[in-house]
Amino acid sequence: MVEHDHPAVLRRLQLMSLQQPWMILKNCWSAFWRRPPPVWLERMLLETAALKAVLAGVETENTELKAEVARLNARLKEGDNQSKTRLKWLAERVATLENDLSLRIRPHEVGGMMHARLLEGINVGRRVARLIDPNFPVQFINCPNRAALHKDDLVEEPRDIQGPPPPP
Repeated sequence: MVEHDHPAVLRRLQLMSLQQPWMILKNCWSAFWRRPPPVWLERMLLETAALKAVLAGVETENTELKAEVARLNARLKEGDNQSKTRLKWLAERVATLENDLSLRIRPHEVGGMMHARLLEGINVGRRVARLIDPNFPVQFINCPNRAALHKDDLVEEPRDIQGPPPPP
């Protein structure tokens, strides 16, 4: 597992990594279209969830996700062992995958509410990437249906994951 000293990142990822966007969108796609999602989508969602699970050190009961996490951990062991470099690579990979997802998934394909949840979940990954590397080129997505989301779906503003405010 990746070692790091960002407790706020860990907390945020534990809350979000195994919920969004993989299982939510996978289930939503199946319900909306009455068939499983395309293979490319399933692959991207699975890798994104695994990357976040590795970053957070989260254990999972899901067999597919366990296998993907094991594959990712093996790949990380082959490469550079400096955790900061690995953290940056993981964050970059999550942001790249999620950016691709945000461009390829359309609201009419999954329904407006699920699309809003997907975009909000992607913004979490981008906030985490920015926290790990303040110079990381991140552009947050405008989520048009954000006002309709339940409070449990919403992500706090970036100040929440940057730690408590400075003393007065």
